[in-house]
Amino acid sequence: MKKLDLTLHRRPSKMVSIRVPKDTLEQLKLIAAQKELGYQSLLKLYIGEGLRRDLTEMRRDHLIAKTLNVLRKHIPDEKKIAKIERNLKKALQ
Repeated sequence: MKKLDLTLHRRPSKMVSIRVPKDTLEQLKLIAAQKELGYQSLLKLYIGEGLRRDLTEMRRDHLIAKTLNVLRKHIPDEKKIAKIERNLKKALQ
């Protein structure tokens, strides 16, 4: 059986400076301490989660738009297309 390599590889990064409301920073530090993380690590985690969510939504919307464009070439009834669009959006939530 092969050993599984779980080594984390650092990705290139760049230092940025942002202003964060004091109360937000304090809450971030509180949650980070409970999770036994540094607050900067938790902030990066939150940024990554939001970014992945938004990218997934953007890709889904792009896929639906492309699909509808193809369907419009074959189905002239815009009401049917609208129903298909609603079903696609519901299925891909």
